[in-house]
Amino acid sequence: MSERTVNDNNKLWEAAERAAEQAVLDAKAESTEERRKQKKRVLKLSLLMIFIALIIVFASIAWFAMNKAVTADTMAIEAAESPFEIAVKGDSVRIDDEFKSADSTYEYGNEQTYSNVDYRETGGIVQKIKIRYNPGENDPTEFGPDSSGQIDFYVVPKQDGTLTVRIDLDTIGFREFGEGNNKAIKRISELTSADVPDAATLASYQEAENYLKGHIMFFENKGNAGTAELNQYYYKDPITSGYLTKTFENAKKNEPKTVTIYWMWTNTLGQIALKNTANLVNVERNGLPIVADVSDSASAEVLSASDKGKVIQYLKDNKTKIFKDVTVTDTQIDNAKTEANFNLLSTGYNNADFAIGSCISYFMIDIAVSKAG
Repeated sequence: MSERTVNDNNKLWEAAERAAEQAVLDAKAESTEERRKQKKRVLKLSLLMIFIALIIVFASIAWFAMNKAVTADTMAIEAAESPFEIAVKGDSVRIDDEFKSADSTYEYGNEQTYSNVDYRETGGIVQKIKIRYNPGENDPTEFGPDSSGQIDFYVVPKQDGTLTVRIDLDTIGFREFGEGNNKAIKRISELTSADVPDAATLASYQEAENYLKGHIMFFENKGNAGTAELNQYYYKDPITSGYLTKTFENAKKNEPKTVTIYWMWTNTLGQIALKNTANLVNVERNGLPIVADVSDSASAEVLSASDKGKVIQYLKDNKTKIFKDVTVTDTQIDNAKTEANFNLLSTGYNNADFAIGSCISYFMIDIAVSKAG
């Protein structure tokens, strides 16, 4: 980027922060509906374009997203000796300066061809590889509430037979400081008092990363959103435990096995918590549900086993990562369709979104892959 572009982006960012601060003050005197609309406007302004990277640490992968106006599509990889390789397709790298600012040890990795398809892989030694990521045609260009993405990578067995891997997921926040030659991108967990003006500011960054970890949700499969089917929803098979296992039966040496992870930053609390929109008074979901709905007449056992039951349980298990400045109970989550409960839950969810937008410059989705079983 040119110096002028950087300065323009900084001015836009400063203006967005001022607008965000004013929005908080105005929100106190406005209705719940207006606060939801205002939250979305402010975050859409302050969280702009994305660039994406894949960073593997001992056969792990991370998706790096930026909230400034920078265009890029990049991945990176690192791995150690294991019974499989981790690989991705493509080899074109952009935005090297941002990568080097976050971590200067990246390498481009090894070229390899399997079944006439070119990959970049780890080569069985400890290294980091920058690999191009090609967004799908429907991938959003904004980082913030209502954004989502798809991560594809490949497990390449080193021998024939059944292979089971464990895939651990984590979301890591970064903050950008300075500009031009003095610009630095630092991991939130590594910030010290030397990086921030006071302890309260440091605590606010750490708190925002905690909310980021709760608001980015993961799934194994896509739903039917965008089709002509009734009762549409975005995803299937939520990954609520922080990890999943994949077993490849009768795997063949050097035949890549595809692994796909979907992520979404859900725009409204109602898309997660409301089980359906029937017979609700003064409560609107405002968007497709993140997973398929379950009827209010369904038994507790049916609800618990369903995808909707799993994401509702996710809210209960992660209250301190999802709701800010409110005290939430399991009972209120179970009864989110009542107006008072819904307003409380939405306020807490929106407050956390606002904290993320005010404090986090980038995020990285870290996917650690190891042998299981």
